[in-house]
Amino acid sequence: MDRRQFIGTAALGAAGLAIGGCGGGAPSSAPAASMQQARRLERIGLQLYTVRTRLAQDFSGTLEAIAELGYTEVETAGLHGHPAEHVRGELDRLGLVSPAAHVQIGAMRNDLDAVFAEAETLGQHYVIVPVVNAPERTAEGFRNVAAELNRFGQEARARGLRIGYHNHDYEFAALDGNVTGFDILLGDTDPDLVDFELDLYWAIRAGHDPLHLFSMYPGRFKLCHVKDMADGAGSQAMADVGQGEIDFAAIFARSEEAGLQHYFVEHDQPEDPIVSIGNSIQYLSQLEF
Repeated sequence: MDRRQFIGTAALGAAGLAIGGCGGGAPSSAPAASMQQARRLERIGLQLYTVRTRLAQDFSGTLEAIAELGYTEVETAGLHGHPAEHVRGELDRLGLVSPAAHVQIGAMRNDLDAVFAEAETLGQHYVIVPVVNAPERTAEGFRNVAAELNRFGQEARARGLRIGYHNHDYEFAALDGNVTGFDILLGDTDPDLVDFELDLYWAIRAGHDPLHLFSMYPGRFKLCHVKDMADGAGSQAMADVGQGEIDFAAIFARSEEAGLQHYFVEHDQPEDPIVSIGNSIQYLSQLEF
């Protein structure tokens, strides 16, 4: 059974248990399908790291192309040398909003007030730590980062902002006593102060079922990165959304349990960024779950 089949089967099982009565036997998907109205994503966002090369060449033109494709939200990963006021003006001109930013933890350690001020100018609500530095990827290091996230979260809350953390695959590696960095970050951070952005590709690549994570940590994942994994045994290459093996319908069907509010398309190394994001939004705009 491949990842798509596994995740789809898990979702149907969960739906059957939630909706079915007290009869025995394997849950059927038919009652769930008849009782639930199909949904689609109301807003589709883009992590701008996907189009970073284009933004460096033509910032305004690239944002225009993103808006024309139908994206309504963008998540920043640096401003490519432009002042925040200019970027906000471009977003407003194009009818785009930016709910979140990826900001390196070093910048937050150095000048948290400046980080928050930029987020406020851009109209952002979430400031996301996108990576833990390699030397800190130990049990002690993750505990220290969790403590920092709580501290950042307290200061963010005072300004009406939220702190978040975005995973790769290394957080799921076993550390002391088989605990993982992800376990530490989720367990040691205060849900009232720190949210999580689940990168679906990296979690699945690390061998974890997003639906299981939703069950373990309900409500913690306010944002996600929507990136696909290329089909093929053992493949770990990224693909445009809908052209790989990840069953996004099964995952999005559990959005309420997860806490998901924002969905950002991402592809780290697209051959043609504009074609890639066009393929992804075309698929997602029609996806029912």
